[in-house]
Amino acid sequence: MKKRDLKEELFYKKVEIEKLEGRMKELENSLKFYTNIVSALSHSRDLKSDLEVLLSDIKENYRLDEIAVLLYNEETGLLDVYAASGLSDVKREKTFLPGEGISGEAFREGKIIEVERAGRDPRFKHWGIPSPVYLSKSFISIPIIIDSLKIGVLSVTADAITPSLKNVLFTLINSLIPILNLKMEKERQEQIFFETLIGILDLIESMSPFFKGHSQRVARYAKFLGEKAKLPKNEMDVLSKGSLLHDIGKIGLIEITIKKGKLTPKEMEKMKEHPLIGEKFMRRFEFLKDTIPIIKYHHERIDGKGYPGELSSNEIPLLVRIVSISDVYDAITSSRPYRRERPFKYAIEEMKKVKGSQLDAELVDMFISDLKELKELTYSLKSIF
Repeated sequence: MKKRDLKEELFYKKVEIEKLEGRMKELENSLKFYTNIVSALSHSRDLKSDLEVLLSDIKENYRLDEIAVLLYNEETGLLDVYAASGLSDVKREKTFLPGEGISGEAFREGKIIEVERAGRDPRFKHWGIPSPVYLSKSFISIPIIIDSLKIGVLSVTADAITPSLKNVLFTLINSLIPILNLKMEKERQEQIFFETLIGILDLIESMSPFFKGHSQRVARYAKFLGEKAKLPKNEMDVLSKGSLLHDIGKIGLIEITIKKGKLTPKEMEKMKEHPLIGEKFMRRFEFLKDTIPIIKYHHERIDGKGYPGELSSNEIPLLVRIVSISDVYDAITSSRPYRRERPFKYAIEEMKKVKGSQLDAELVDMFISDLKELKELTYSLKSIF
């Protein structure tokens, strides 16, 4: 063999070896990802947080723009972003109807949808934020299905959707399916338990001529104010649960709660223990831990003269201050053992008097900013509860 031919053959062999080395490196990285995915998810105690880390790793190593797991919310009928990497806070709040956008269509049809130049596809919704960047991007949405039940999608935006990336995405989904199945069952059980707690509290309140429907009304007033304050969805969820449960400690004070006559000074003091009783009771339930500040501190005051007397001013969390306003307003507009319910106009004047001392002044102003709307809500709740 001529020297020139030998050099040429060695050159091509070297190129082949480099290709094989590159392929081996790719396989090694893929194997590493597969191992990390299975290990992280199978031992996960906080699925959402661990999944966020995994998605971030995949995004970085495969040079993705965005990757997100969207799960179907049976209560709202929408696809919500459960975990993601590369999405802005605004995009994380984006929801899709089944059939809306490429992700929504992949979910509804139960089929993988892959498109190039996604921004040119009329189905693509740009995560709610149109951008020319997507004109050159590829997009894939893979449905997540458990025993023929569609529960969500995994969606990715990148320069290109490669076969090796698809393998990683399929591995991720296959590892997620049994864990998400357990998560769904756990959430079902938690919801049943939560509804049972609310049922017990409603029953206790119904036994009193003064507190019937109180927690339900407080929850509606809290939602009313939370929406005016433009709280994000996750905080609205905590506000909803916490406002419904704010008086859960009264379960330990049933005799006083359902008493028909005026409370004695001793009973009044005893009743002030209900926030701490509620806090102690709720500590046992990890999935409701975010509601504990509302339960414990809803009788604290801005001037520090409330109870249990641990917080004042802005030390009191925002959600607690919202529930405090709702609680006080409902107390004024409802009958109590020591007086009859007050009319709407009187209640508004009382709210103005206590703002800045008992209640957060800015939030009170927000609460009473539209008197017509508040009045309609007040009378509609009176008719229901």
